[in-house]
Amino acid sequence: MESKFFIFSQDQSPSDNFAKNVVLLTEQTPLSLDDYIKAQNKAIEKFFPYYKKIEGERIQDGSGAYYKLIGTFKQGDVQIKNEQHIWLSNGTAYILTFTSAQNDFDRYKDIGKQILASFRIK
Repeated sequence: MESKFFIFSQDQSPSDNFAKNVVLLTEQTPLSLDDYIKAQNKAIEKFFPYYKKIEGERIQDGSGAYYKLIGTFKQGDVQIKNEQHIWLSNGTAYILTFTSAQNDFDRYKDIGKQILASFRIK
C-alpha cells in the first residue's frame, strides 16, 4: 500500500492521547470491489485479531460503488475507532480512513464523515 496523504488534528486538551486523523492509501489490485473487500477482511483478521467490525456495507451513490467499514481495535493503551471508505477504479484501490480514539469518535464523526464524503475519484 502507498500513502497518499495524512491529515492530523491538533490536540484538543492535554489529556488527548491519540491524534484524530484522515489517511488516504492506495494499492494496485486486479480484484473486483467485492473480492478486494473479502481479501481486506482476511488481512484485518490476521493483523488486528481484536478488531471488531461494527458496520460493513457496500454503498452505491452518484459517483459509483464503495464499501464502508466501521470498527474498533486497540493500539497500545488506546481503544481506536475508525471509518473507512474503499473504492476501486482502474485497478487501484483507494482506502480513505477517519480514525480517532473510540471515546472521541462520536464527538468528531460528523466532521470525519464530511471529509470522507468530499472525496471523489476522477
